[in-house]
Amino acid sequence: MAQQYTPVAVTIETQGYQGALENMVSEKMSASGDYFNIRTFKSNVSKSNKWLEGLEPEVNSGYISYLRDTPNINTLFIEMQSYNKEDREHDDTIDALYLANLNAYPPSSFNVDEMLAMQKERSMKRKVKKVNNYMLY
Repeated sequence: MAQQYTPVAVTIETQGYQGALENMVSEKMSASGDYFNIRTFKSNVSKSNKWLEGLEPEVNSGYISYLRDTPNINTLFIEMQSYNKEDREHDDTIDALYLANLNAYPPSSFNVDEMLAMQKERSMKRKVKKVNNYMLY
């Protein structure tokens, strides 16, 4: 993903078992020869506070926007809709959005039209993987 999106840095939460992820990613980078910056953090904000104080006001007021063809955007919608339910399975996308929003800043020169054109060009170049009957089982 780092090759596809060329981020300034990849942020890894290092609480609990996730602490091993930094080493795993570093080993993968060494093996592949593809390097990128890693930032680690330990959150002292509870998951409910991340949602209630960090994202809920932004989402409900319409300040969170996305491109229509954003891959897997439905995953975020499903997690947000099931957040307060007891049978909630995941909230990783909500965590990612919280971090992105927390650390977001406006670039000095950002051409929205250019970005939309580039996104459209990328989606047109995407390779479609053919599916056969054997893959469906």
